[in-house]
Amino acid sequence: MGIDLPGTLGDPVRAAADGVVEFAGHAGDYGYGHLHTIIVPNGSAVRADQSIGTMGNTGNAQHTGTHLHFEVAPPGSSTLRRGYRRSDPTHWIVTGVHQ
Repeated sequence: MGIDLPGTLGDPVRAAADGVVEFAGHAGDYGYGHLHTIIVPNGSAVRADQSIGTMGNTGNAQHTGTHLHFEVAPPGSSTLRRGYRRSDPTHWIVTGVHQ
């Protein structure tokens, strides 16, 4: 679940909201998928609009073109990697993230 945002290899990817990076790397689960470079390590505090990496075409995006696959975990769940239901972030993008 999530949305695919097309772009160009190397375009900056920015944090959607303030938070803490729980996992940065290549794995089956993701919030920001197909990054070419990741510039924030695990445990980093990030601010909304901070650069966190660059757009790429890793994983199954090698055959679909450069894009960012973006999804979120519902409020109250700690990570995507612990089996919580993934969500399409369109609602939060349209209405804004309220914490």
